[in-house]
Amino acid sequence: MIKIMLAQMFIFPAALLCYLPMKNRLRFGWRPTAAFVASVLLTADVLAAWLRNRFVFNPNLLLLLLIPLFLVMYHFTLRVRFCQSLAVFSSVASLYMIITNCVFSLTFVLAGYLSSRLEYQIMMCLVCIPVSALLFYPAAKYGSFVVENLSYANVWHTAVVFSACIFANGILIKPVVKAPEKAEALDLSTFASQLVLLAFWLLLHVLFYFCVKALMERSKIETSNRMLMMRGVQFDSQQRYIKASERTRHDFRQSVRTMRELYDAGEMEELGRYLHEYEKKMPTGEIVYYTEHAPLNALLNFYRHVSGQNAIRFQAKIRLPAALPISDVDLCTVIGNILENAVIACKATEDRFIDLAVLTENDAQLFIVATNSFDGKARKEDQQYLSTRHTGEAHGLASVTATVEAYGGLARFSHEGSRFFSNIAIPLKQES
Repeated sequence: MIKIMLAQMFIFPAALLCYLPMKNRLRFGWRPTAAFVASVLLTADVLAAWLRNRFVFNPNLLLLLLIPLFLVMYHFTLRVRFCQSLAVFSSVASLYMIITNCVFSLTFVLAGYLSSRLEYQIMMCLVCIPVSALLFYPAAKYGSFVVENLSYANVWHTAVVFSACIFANGILIKPVVKAPEKAEALDLSTFASQLVLLAFWLLLHVLFYFCVKALMERSKIETSNRMLMMRGVQFDSQQRYIKASERTRHDFRQSVRTMRELYDAGEMEELGRYLHEYEKKMPTGEIVYYTEHAPLNALLNFYRHVSGQNAIRFQAKIRLPAALPISDVDLCTVIGNILENAVIACKATEDRFIDLAVLTENDAQLFIVATNSFDGKARKEDQQYLSTRHTGEAHGLASVTATVEAYGGLARFSHEGSRFFSNIAIPLKQES
C-alpha cells in the first residue's frame, strides 16, 4: 500500500502547477488554500491506495473517479470563471498523463513490467519533481498573465478540448504486455510517441501565450486609438468655441459703442432688446468639464457628443479625488466599454437615456454605477451576458470584469424590464 501511495504522489506537484497561474485569483489566500488542498490530496491518496490494494482497482478507472472531485475542489478555491479553471486543470492533467506514460514505458524497458516495483515509483519522483521545477517560473509568470488578461470564454473552451484530447490519448494508450522480446521495442515506440506529444503540448502552450499577448496588444492599440479619437472630438469642439469667441471679442468694441449710445439717448427699451439679441449670439461652450481627469473628461465629452447625435439623454455625475490607484487607461477602458454598450443598446429603444455616476466613498471605494435603456431582450448563459450582435459572450462586459477584478474589485450587471444596470466597486486602497 505504501508503494501505491508513492506512485500517486505526483498529484502534489501537479496541484502546485495548477495553482501557479491562479496565484492572484485565490479565494482564501496561499496558506489556507495550501492547507486545504494538501489535506484533501493526502486523504484521496490514502483512500485510492487502500482501494487499489483491497479491491484491485484499475488505476485508470480510479483516476477518472477522482478527477471530478479534484476539479470541484480546485474551482472552489479560486475567484475565476469555470472555463478558466477547467482549462488550466485539464492542461496540467494532460501534461502529467504524458509524463506518466513516458515513465511507465521507460520503466518497463529498464526494469521489466512490474508496476509494483520500486523502480517505477522512484522514476516517477525523479521525473515529476524536476518537470514541476522547470515549469514553476513559466506557469507563475506567463500562465498568470494569460489568466489575468484573457476573458474570451470561447478561447478557454478551445484549450479545454485540446487538453481533453491529450488526456484521452494517455488513458487509451498504455504499454501492451507481449512476449519479452517484443515488449522492449513496443515500449520504446510508446515512449518516443509520448515525447513527441510532450513537445507538441509545449509548442501549443507557447503559441497560446503569444496569441493572447497579441490580442492584448491589439486591445491596447484600439483603446489608444479610441482615446485619440475622443481627444480629437474634444479638440475640434474647443477650436470652434475659440473661433466663435474671437469673433465675439472682435465685435464687442462696436457693440459697446452701440450700447453706450442707446444708454446716453435714454433708449432703455431698445438697449434691453439689443442686449437680449447680443446674448443669443454669444457662443455657448461645447465642452462640459465633468472632472479634472483630462482623459476621462475627453471620454465623457465624446460619448455626450455621440449621445446627442443619437437623441440619447446623457447625464453624468463625477466626483473623484485628484489621485487614484487606477491608471487612466484602465479607468477609461471600464467606463468607455460601459458607455459604448449603453449607446448601442439605446439605439434599439424609443426612450433613450444613459445615467452615469462615478463617485468615491470615504476615499476607500470607487463606485461606477450606470443605468441605460435597452429593448429588454437580454441573452444570458451561466450568469454571463451574451452579445446580441454576435455569437458568444459580450466582449465589452468581459473586458470590464477582467479589468475590475485585476484591481480586486467587483463588477455586477443586471437588467429589469427595459433598464440595464452596471454596478462596479473598486477598493482605492490597493493591497500589495
